[in-house]
Amino acid sequence: MIDKKVRVADVAKAAGVSISTVSRALNHPKAVKPETAERIRLAFETLGVTSEPRDRKSKAGGLILFSLPSIDNPFYGDIVSGATASADAHGYHLVILQENINSNTLSRVREIVRLPSIVGLISTGRRVDQRILQELDSIVPTVQCCEYNEACDLPFVSIDDVSAAKTATEYLISCGRNKIALVNGPLAYKYATQRLAGFKQAMEEHGLTVPNKWIVHLPKIDYDIAYSSICQLLNSPAPPNALFASSDVLAIAAIRAAKRYGIDVPRDLSIIGFDNLPISAMSVPSLTTVNQPRYQMGYTVCELLVERLRSPSAKQKSILLDVEIVVRESTALIGR
Repeated sequence: MIDKKVRVADVAKAAGVSISTVSRALNHPKAVKPETAERIRLAFETLGVTSEPRDRKSKAGGLILFSLPSIDNPFYGDIVSGATASADAHGYHLVILQENINSNTLSRVREIVRLPSIVGLISTGRRVDQRILQELDSIVPTVQCCEYNEACDLPFVSIDDVSAAKTATEYLISCGRNKIALVNGPLAYKYATQRLAGFKQAMEEHGLTVPNKWIVHLPKIDYDIAYSSICQLLNSPAPPNALFASSDVLAIAAIRAAKRYGIDVPRDLSIIGFDNLPISAMSVPSLTTVNQPRYQMGYTVCELLVERLRSPSAKQKSILLDVEIVVRESTALIGR
């Protein structure tokens, strides 16, 4: 192991190679040419430390990189807390990387995961390209949370977004609503495309039509953007009498927009959100929402990663967790 007083940069300079090459020599020695490995070994000896490769798949105490698209979105808070609890229990430490992993950010993420202290990666951002996931997994064990690429044979923890959205829409229909709008996030995310599919399935199966203007896709989960878009929706000549929001943040914006135009919630407009964030119980009226077990998702996905670290040859598994509707004041049964 490298002595704390000797930096990887010092070894790289002494060997005449890059920092990433030294990292590969430590963690993936077979990926480095024999002559290069010998230069690095001699550099270690010159600096008075050992260059024995570190077995990152079996030893605790390393850093788990947790990649998420935004620290501003309250959805990720409990997921991070759950993953942190699992990491701590196994002697690892969680490090947050605010980054969507894609072709534009790959080179930067690649350099980070090659650092000797990084032992694994949890990806929660937009669906990552299969080839990118496989490349990162060849460097450190990688698992997916919330968003996942089904084409890539890597473990994931998520929910069935199609089924969840269909259930939420059917609940609004059961409340007597027949003019239902959808306010959704960007279709670059799996959850957005699947919740749209579930919404449409429920509406079609009940013989209900949806005007195109009643399906709103926002560029990101943002309260102000949602408020402006929903104001336009509710101020139209023929507004909906129910709204399904794919995030509680968007649903809370809908409650405020309704108040602006004197629309009573839930008498004139029923609203259901998604995620069961703490703010959903504090809004006025309190928000009916789909409870997503975020803490459990974070804890479980880190458990899957630890399992890969400690038993690399074990069969990989993925998990879809259950959701439930939490009924509050923003919905009401009509005519009952």
